[in-house]
Amino acid sequence: MRETLAQLVTIETVELSPVGDCLRQVRLNLDWGVGQEFDEIHYVILALFVAHERFVNPASDLDPWFDVLPPADQMNNILYWRWQELVELQGSPLYDRAVSRRSEFESSYEWLVANIFGSYLRVFPNGITKEQWRWATSIVRMYNVQISQDGFRVPALSIGLSMFRHRPSDTRAASWRYYEQLSDPWVRLPEATSAASAML
Repeated sequence: MRETLAQLVTIETVELSPVGDCLRQVRLNLDWGVGQEFDEIHYVILALFVAHERFVNPASDLDPWFDVLPPADQMNNILYWRWQELVELQGSPLYDRAVSRRSEFESSYEWLVANIFGSYLRVFPNGITKEQWRWATSIVRMYNVQISQDGFRVPALSIGLSMFRHRPSDTRAASWRYYEQLSDPWVRLPEATSAASAML
C-alpha cells in the first residue's frame, strides 16, 4: 500500500484549513511538532478538524470515510463507558488511563467553547456539541497513526490504513512500514506502526 503525506490528514492539513485560521488567531503555536512528540495538543487539533469536517462542512472530502466510521451509539471506548462501569476497574492502570483521558476531553472542550466556538462563527456557526466533540476525539484516538516529521513522531490520520489496521492479527508486533524515494521532496511516505498508535 502506497500512501503519501498528501493522502494523510496531518497537522499541516489543519493549518491550511479554516480551522487553522481560528487557531492562529487565538495565538496557538502553529510550529507543530518541533521539539514535541505526542503532545496532547496534536490530538486536539486533529479532532477539531475532524469535528469541523463531519459536523460543519456540508461537502467535506472526508464524507466517504465518515460514512463507514462507527456512529456514537456504536462506540465502545473509555470516553463512552459509564462511570459505574469504570468504578469496577478502580485500582487498575486502565482506570487511571480512563480518568486521565476523560479529564483531557473535558478540559479541551471547555477551552474550545471559551476560545473558538463562540468567537469564530464563520467557521463554527453553531459550535460543536459536547457529544460531537466526544465522537471526534474518539475517532482521532482510535484511528491515528504516527508519522516521522522533522525528526519527530506525530499523529496523523491515514484514511486508507485506518480501514484495515484493526484486523484480528493486529498485535503489538504487527506494523506497516513504508519507505519510498519520491521525486517531490515535500511528499514523503510515513513510517506508520500500529504498535505505536495511541489508542483509547
